[in-house]
Amino acid sequence: MSKTFQRALISLAYGLIGLFTFSTYAQVYKVTNTSTHKAFYLAGSIHVLRPSDQPIPSDFYEALDQSDHLVIETDLSKLEMSYSILSKGIYPSDSSLLDVIPKKLANRITEYCDSTMLRAFPYLNFKPGLLNAFMEAMVLQDNGFNSLGVEQILLDYNVKNQQITLHYLESVEEQILMISKLGSKRPKKYLKKSLQRGLNIETSIEATVLAWKTVNSRFFNRSVRSLSRQSASDYNLILADRNKSWIEHEILPLVQEGYKPLVVVGAMHLYGRDGLIKLLTKRGFIITEFRS
Repeated sequence: MSKTFQRALISLAYGLIGLFTFSTYAQVYKVTNTSTHKAFYLAGSIHVLRPSDQPIPSDFYEALDQSDHLVIETDLSKLEMSYSILSKGIYPSDSSLLDVIPKKLANRITEYCDSTMLRAFPYLNFKPGLLNAFMEAMVLQDNGFNSLGVEQILLDYNVKNQQITLHYLESVEEQILMISKLGSKRPKKYLKKSLQRGLNIETSIEATVLAWKTVNSRFFNRSVRSLSRQSASDYNLILADRNKSWIEHEILPLVQEGYKPLVVVGAMHLYGRDGLIKLLTKRGFIITEFRS
């Protein structure tokens, strides 16, 4: 694989990490320890925005001003170092998607991908999870989601105003390896659903934006339940396992050390039976909406 292709692939991937679970930013929450009465902040995010979705609510800036750590999912600036990991989502040279899905579905995928920028890439060599991520990224770009995401806006604000400590919940390598495993158990079902989402994503985008504007947590809870019904293994990979790991190994240790972080993650990570709100509530924290 040429270096030119590698750079193009990495550049395209830079804007899509996390978009395979498309979510928009919701309200900011205050998380209070009932024993110590100390608090930190938790907020939902989308990693890429439309210009019309900006500016982001002032609650984000106010919560950041009251925090001593900004905690986000991963350090995207390190993606350029991670091509060897990104390649985990690509089949070996002697195999492809054609080996695991019917020809009819492969033809539909070819027709779809050839209508996007993916036509410049050997997309049939991508494993289901990586292909789905790129397909969603293409559609989102076509629908104007090409501006800075919430995390980058907060990172820029932090640099200009206070420069508090940054903390990452997982590495880029861990995110890409997770993506590479998605859909591996039922590639046919997974990619059929991917195509369906791609063809109907304009409607789903508007529904999601409306849910954000009206602070509709029920919408996100339904989205989480829908994902769990589609595939238990993918639900665990995307949400449940990561949420539990973040709580146990990253968020709670920071809080127990006396820090006051603002934790910003994709909005779907907040909700559902395995969401961060539920997990923190079970551990004795009180969750309330934060208003600046």
